[in-house]
Amino acid sequence: MGANNYTAYNTSNGSLAADNEASALDTGTVVISSGGTAESATIPEGARLIRLQSDRNFWYNFNTTAVVPTGDDVSGSAIFLPAGEKRYVQVKSSDTLSAISASTGGILNLVFWT
Repeated sequence: MGANNYTAYNTSNGSLAADNEASALDTGTVVISSGGTAESATIPEGARLIRLQSDRNFWYNFNTTAVVPTGDDVSGSAIFLPAGEKRYVQVKSSDTLSAISASTGGILNLVFWT
């Protein structure tokens, strides 16, 4: 990373210590107001890494609408994020995130780094 870029982690002796949210470019949330209805978020300008974390099971995708699978699905139309799991994904600031949950009221937390 260049001198002006932030790091997504605080490290101690080369090991992962914690997310470095203090140096995040931006944060956000996606709230599912109606179960089974996709919501979207725009990736901020300059973002290159996103952390996704949720209190419910979510499916997500970039630059297309995410869907809750109704059966076996290997099409890539949505990527599964189990409740409580953190996921780090490289992104482009021109991307749009689409997220969906089968249940109402789910909150997907987003943290962006350059």
